[in-house]
Amino acid sequence: MGEATAAPAIEKAALIMAAKGGMVADITVGDCLELVKASREVFPGPSRSTRHSPFFYQLPHSAGVFPAGAPPTVRMFNACSPGS
Repeated sequence: MGEATAAPAIEKAALIMAAKGGMVADITVGDCLELVKASREVFPGPSRSTRHSPFFYQLPHSAGVFPAGAPPTVRMFNACSPGS
């Protein structure tokens, strides 16, 4: 993955850690969903930036932070993300 994709994903993980406390291993699926929802509420409408990108969810998922049964992408939960 390139820096343009990785940097915003890392920033979102850092936002969750700052808001909730803890480490990356403490991030939950619910934390990710809450951040996606808050982002949509604070910045409504389409965006050409990575502001609404759900990619950040895949980082802790692929690192094994989430339980084995966790969906591979947040798009499965998010009606605002095309391709659900």
